[in-house]
Amino acid sequence: MYLRKMLYKNVGPINELKIETSFDQQGNPKPLILVGENGSGKSLLLSNIVDSLYELASQAFDDARVADGYGGGQKYYKVMSNNQIPHNSNYLCVYIEFQEGSEKLEYIFKSGAKSFSEFCSEHSIEINKELKWADDLPIKSGNHKAMTHRENIATTICNRDALCYFPPSRYDAPIWLSEGYHDILDSEIRELKQKWNRKTQNPITVSDSSIYNLQWLLDVITDSRAEVVQNNLSGYNFAPDFNQINLRLFSIARENMESIMSDILGFDVTFQLSHRGSNDTRFYVVDKQTRTTVIPTLKSLSTGQIALFNMFATIIRYADNNDVSKSVQNNLITGIVVIDEADLHLHSNLQFDVLPRLIRRFPKVQFIITSHSPLFVLGMEKTFGKDKYEIYRMPDGKKIDAEMFSEFQKAYDYMIKTQRHHKEILSAIKHVQGRPLIVTEGATDWKHMKAALSALREIDEHKKLFNELDFDFLEYEPKNSDTNNTLKLEMSNSHLVSMCENFAKAPQQRKIIFIADRDDDKTNKIMSKINDSDTFKNWGNGVYSFILPLPESRKESPAICIEHLYTNEEIKTEYIEDGVTRRLYMGGEFDSSGMGDDYFCNNLNSCGDGKINIIDGSEKSRVKLKEKGSTTNVALSKMRFSELVLTKQAPYDSFNFNNFIPIFETIKAILHDGKNGIDVS
Repeated sequence: MYLRKMLYKNVGPINELKIETSFDQQGNPKPLILVGENGSGKSLLLSNIVDSLYELASQAFDDARVADGYGGGQKYYKVMSNNQIPHNSNYLCVYIEFQEGSEKLEYIFKSGAKSFSEFCSEHSIEINKELKWADDLPIKSGNHKAMTHRENIATTICNRDALCYFPPSRYDAPIWLSEGYHDILDSEIRELKQKWNRKTQNPITVSDSSIYNLQWLLDVITDSRAEVVQNNLSGYNFAPDFNQINLRLFSIARENMESIMSDILGFDVTFQLSHRGSNDTRFYVVDKQTRTTVIPTLKSLSTGQIALFNMFATIIRYADNNDVSKSVQNNLITGIVVIDEADLHLHSNLQFDVLPRLIRRFPKVQFIITSHSPLFVLGMEKTFGKDKYEIYRMPDGKKIDAEMFSEFQKAYDYMIKTQRHHKEILSAIKHVQGRPLIVTEGATDWKHMKAALSALREIDEHKKLFNELDFDFLEYEPKNSDTNNTLKLEMSNSHLVSMCENFAKAPQQRKIIFIADRDDDKTNKIMSKINDSDTFKNWGNGVYSFILPLPESRKESPAICIEHLYTNEEIKTEYIEDGVTRRLYMGGEFDSSGMGDDYFCNNLNSCGDGKINIIDGSEKSRVKLKEKGSTTNVALSKMRFSELVLTKQAPYDSFNFNNFIPIFETIKAILHDGKNGIDVS
């Protein structure tokens, strides 16, 4: 059975929507993806599809719907109500049509004042008369739900097809083999569970599926093993009833599940069982190539990985419950699978590569999916091609054309650029071997710190602090630098935060300390605590971070960057180059319109009375003489300023670095102890 048509009228944000599903030349359904902003009606549309599946299943199984507790009846999955009718309308109606062979199965969901004949006429649609509601008031103003009743057909469909709905709440805790495993009721264990007449084995809404999938996987693995018996010669042979063909078929079922896990993990794996007396989990995952255990327990999988595995394991399990051969031939599984927010908790690679690839494994399953992810949509295009799946935009149900893909492509290009940048940083950090490493937010910060380190360690009163203080700076230049034979990276506060999070996921061979400026509140909260006795943050696994210590002279304006560790007079030190006198400027030298005593600044956001923002010679911060026709920028760049300080060019060779001392005290505390600070490991 496949869904063929949908018609929604006046349902919440959906004014009118008509969708006819598509099929390829082999008659296989094309995946249907619904996209749109929050509140555009995606989940609302799915709710009626799921409701229609419940109405169908209830014809075949007495327990398809939840019992209402009164007189043995069953509750509707979706309650009929007029509270979803827009204020400017007096009715809502949903019509869904399924096709089962030559038979048409229809579902109707109506509330409010609309007659049956009016609805059919206005939308040029023919609906089976057995679904008809009355044309006369007041009956036509009531609620009405109906579905074509064909019990024998419904029984055939439910005993053949995988019909399942994965709601956003499907993400159960990864507890595959916790203590709860031993507490399962016998009625839920497959080999003890009988197929009672009119009792369903496959609930339509799927949640907390881990334990059921695990029990089924244990059955699959057991069936793929041959039983051996001892012979009279003290050797071992296969059991007398050994069937090599059956064993191979069951082995294929196991390999199918291993293949799904391999797609999710990104390398080939196999499933293994330990003996029942093992103190560890009975079920674990092994790398096929190295034969090492990579997943000691499925609790080790991320939330996204285990949710993805559970979804597709459930599809196969449902089909296998109906027909054991379907676990061998996944490409023959039929059914309707509804997934709300398919990209939820999935890493970009799982969205872009893995999820589309897993969907493609089931060509005869009709997938109806909602998503917010451009990466998932682009992954579908990459995996299926432009014509093998369809995307509809909510709430108008408009089929998305090629023009819409340009926005998705921009998002994808940005992701690729970001991933490439992360790889460059990782490679750079790995290249600097041995000693603890200091990573700063900007390409100028490490130069100022290196200059301060060089100057302070020569002063007798500070020698105790710098005794045995041994580390390296990650020395790099900006991406746009024209300096040759240097490491070039784009680094910002957001990059620094991301690096802390990623490096802390695995043990580091040496300590890595990330130091951020103090001019971004969000970064301050993540990298360190403000006004706290702790001076640094311990991320765990040898990763630490802190923000620039605040000098007493900057208490009134704490949003500082590295240059603010100098005095205002030092910041404004002039340098003559190519006949032009340049220096750094500060925002308080200009009024809110950018006017100063003799100069004009074009960066109005940084200007104003009392502001300490550093104004350098970048494209966004130009300082020019107020004289008419003046075009020369007289602001020194931060990079040039840092180079002059580092190389001790006069008059930058006598700066006071005392405000840098707390930086090195914090570094020493981390290197010698590392236990003080905010431990989030």
